[in-house]
Amino acid sequence: MALVLFLLFLAATAQGKGRFRLGGLDFEHSEHRHSSLAPAPAPAPDPAPLTFFEVSKPLSIPRSGHCATLLLLKHSFGNTISSPPVTAPYNPPRSSHCGGGWERVILRWSVASRGRQFDRISAAWLSGVEIFRTCTAEPTKQGIVWSVEKDITKYTSLLEKPQVLAVSLANVIDKTYTGFFNVTLTAEFYKPAQRNSKRSSKAMPADLVLPIALPTSENGGYWFQLQNSSHVGTVNLTSLPRNIYKAELEVCVSFHGDDEFWYTNPTNDYLDANGESSSGSRNGPYREVLVTLDGKLVGEICPFPVIYTGGVNPLFWRPAAAIGAFNLPTYILDVTPFVGQLVDGNSHEISLSVTNAVRNWLLDANLHLWLDHGSSQTSGKLISYSSPPAVISYDSHYKGLDGTLLLSASRSLQYSGYVESSSHGKLITTSSYSYKFSNQMVFSENGSVSTVKQLIDAQTKFLVESSSKQVRLQQKSSSYPFFLYNSQKDGTNKSVVLDARISHGLQEEYDDDSFWSRLNNKQDTAGKIVIQANIVTSGTGKLNQTYVSESSEGCYHRSIRTSNTTTQYDESGFRCIASA
Repeated sequence: MALVLFLLFLAATAQGKGRFRLGGLDFEHSEHRHSSLAPAPAPAPDPAPLTFFEVSKPLSIPRSGHCATLLLLKHSFGNTISSPPVTAPYNPPRSSHCGGGWERVILRWSVASRGRQFDRISAAWLSGVEIFRTCTAEPTKQGIVWSVEKDITKYTSLLEKPQVLAVSLANVIDKTYTGFFNVTLTAEFYKPAQRNSKRSSKAMPADLVLPIALPTSENGGYWFQLQNSSHVGTVNLTSLPRNIYKAELEVCVSFHGDDEFWYTNPTNDYLDANGESSSGSRNGPYREVLVTLDGKLVGEICPFPVIYTGGVNPLFWRPAAAIGAFNLPTYILDVTPFVGQLVDGNSHEISLSVTNAVRNWLLDANLHLWLDHGSSQTSGKLISYSSPPAVISYDSHYKGLDGTLLLSASRSLQYSGYVESSSHGKLITTSSYSYKFSNQMVFSENGSVSTVKQLIDAQTKFLVESSSKQVRLQQKSSSYPFFLYNSQKDGTNKSVVLDARISHGLQEEYDDDSFWSRLNNKQDTAGKIVIQANIVTSGTGKLNQTYVSESSEGCYHRSIRTSNTTTQYDESGFRCIASA
């Protein structure tokens, strides 16, 4: 029986192995081949490598001034698929005028590659704390370069002391896949500021950051590698400080293998009815990352559907990567209401899992703790907790391979607790989370044509109050619209022709007492590729992207248009304009 859509044959995905899938498709570099009807021209000098990028707002440079640049790692990742991460000692800047409390620390990840290679997931940890996760670009025969910048100031407490840096990038080198990834990782430090703005004082980094991860990186990294919904990554925390007054969990997520395109996975009843019960890409499109503390749910996350650089049609993402691919998002949970529990001197368990997961999800988290330096012991208590189960509805109408699957879900979570400390008094924190999820799949022409329309809307709210006033209110709303059209038809010489269109975006609104921001980031793509023997032999890919960021600190916008590795239009600026 013909497969339902290329969403099913993409199920053959596996990191480090040759596979035919929606993501990580390989090119035969047909743009460099010459017609057999004419002699090949004389060899030309190697062209300059192409520069790839992800559209984002440039990081601002503090007025305090630059004080140091450290080379953290310089390494060529070759056949590393079965190797543990590369490690290097980290030591903070030595100069007396750059000794800590920096206004900003910027991590710069720079890569060069040439040849043929799949996209690969990579991450960097400091003593088990994840500070960066990224997907590599797929190189070309001409060669490519790209760099990513990330503000890592939040990890200052780690950066101020010697640590062990570990970088994982599982790559394969053989006769077919020849692309090494030559990585240079640096950190730029900026002098301590005068702390004269309200936002600077409220954004003080945590005093301590602890890894919620594997204790060793020998098995490819510190992340938990979850294979199904019953697989749970758990850390038992002992000897926590007794003077915590604020606590946040930063959750790091990426999805791979049979769940790389979880939002396109058909439901099991549809697969089984069509003789596809052995398909790995199953369990439907609904996923949520669940975080528990001592058995209580403290976080429920519907993640942003990041598309890696080989995803659907690799030409879509040359030279501009999909949203979030070069700097994967993390998700913040304010667990301060549980501080009274954390400072009781007992051990505590934090667990991570994924609803409906199939292999494989890479998860870990960082626990950020702020300490009351005016006392050795704080106290507190959870005073309210509400965690109703997710509300899920499913409706399907199909006959054979053609029909419609509609799944929706929603969930809310809220908890409140107080913390009492000598420096801050008695403060009550209320953390609220909610999301709405909807996904519609439509199959036609005996399953060879499909559309996926999905929307995730998520809200978080953190409220801090004293007995007499509101101390802080932080609110964030996020929306992830996604649409995919796909047509899979037989071509000549046993080839497959894939015609695809994607429209997806990231919309965010953030407000706190002294800062607000708005982001509208949208990409639209269209193109066709011809595949023979798991190799893309020819194709087209076009992308239009608009990025509009506005905040109380200024604005930035950028609009680009690309086609088959060529940037046809690129306009940007820092003026404030109407949101796209």
